[in-house]
Amino acid sequence: RFWHFYAHFTPWSWMSVGALLLPVFVGLALAFVLAWWLGRPQWLRWLAPLLAVSALTITAYTGAELMAVRSRPLWNTLWVPLNLALTGWLATLGCMLVTARFLPARHRPDAGALQALRMLGLALALCLLAMVVVWAVAGWLGQGRSFQAALQLWQQFPVWRLSMLGSAVAGAALLWALVRNGQRMACPRYTLALGLGLAAAAWAFRWALFMGVQGVPKYGAGLYIYHMPLGGDGLLGMLGVAGLCIALVTLATWALELFPARSAAARAL
Repeated sequence: RFWHFYAHFTPWSWMSVGALLLPVFVGLALAFVLAWWLGRPQWLRWLAPLLAVSALTITAYTGAELMAVRSRPLWNTLWVPLNLALTGWLATLGCMLVTARFLPARHRPDAGALQALRMLGLALALCLLAMVVVWAVAGWLGQGRSFQAALQLWQQFPVWRLSMLGSAVAGAALLWALVRNGQRMACPRYTLALGLGLAAAAWAFRWALFMGVQGVPKYGAGLYIYHMPLGGDGLLGMLGVAGLCIALVTLATWALELFPARSAAARAL
């Protein structure tokens, strides 16, 4: 099926547009990493803005493709791509904190950089909270079907209540951790826990949005109620994919270590 996106391009389909945007983003990301590894600052200056613009196109594509599902009022709202973008940014900060924990001492961020990451994370979390409040108030005033759909799911389906409660509790815990005394950012264990929490929060939001709603009956040719299986097509499959990602990162890191040390210019970046 994949080559049909290129042989029969349909510009009115977000999925078809995404087939063009995704390879560009992956190619620029790999080129950026290669330029950093080879110590080519001039290449980085050219690639960085292109990669940033490409990342914005991917954000727009993924959010718009989901938002276009009119049969699901819960998704058919502009708040979905905005929330996906903000939570994705939070997850990026979390991954940076986790990665920094395992870097060699000379490459670890200093106290100022860690504080900057914490303040950026706090700003993003507050923006998310403000967006949720505006979404709820607008929906309560009858200005959005998305909130009404979420309210109906909350009232009728326990699986949705469980997903939303879990997301709310995790979000409140992270906001509390970000507001706390910034001096704790000097503790490696604290930054590791905070980074994992930020990444998990983005995952929890997507799980509630994509998988939590799958537990709601869908009426059409039949009644389909989703239950998470424990085998290869469910939980075990998810763990297997996570293990595969770890194995690929390990192999890539090992392969890069076979190359000579980077130049002094690269170390200075």
